[in-house]
Amino acid sequence: MMIEKNIEDLKLIQVLWNYMKMNQRLKPSDCIIGLGTMDTNVAKVASKLYLDGYAEKIIFSGGLGKITYKLWNVTEAEKFKEIAIKNGVPKERI
Repeated sequence: MMIEKNIEDLKLIQVLWNYMKMNQRLKPSDCIIGLGTMDTNVAKVASKLYLDGYAEKIIFSGGLGKITYKLWNVTEAEKFKEIAIKNGVPKERI
């Protein structure tokens, strides 16, 4: 019974992923937006996109969420800014 539920969950997750995955080519934009989460890869990817020349600014969002308030003493946006600066993004561009 539990295996059947897990399989159904995976099918539903796949439907959601297929819906959200846009398969669009990257192109230069006015800014890069990194939405707040506990996943610091968001900041790393946003930094790489900036450094690759896809935009001149990065905007990070996020406060202290249900999980991150236990992990960090700064907001998600501030944490991502720290990561982006360490990756070479000038702080005045964030």
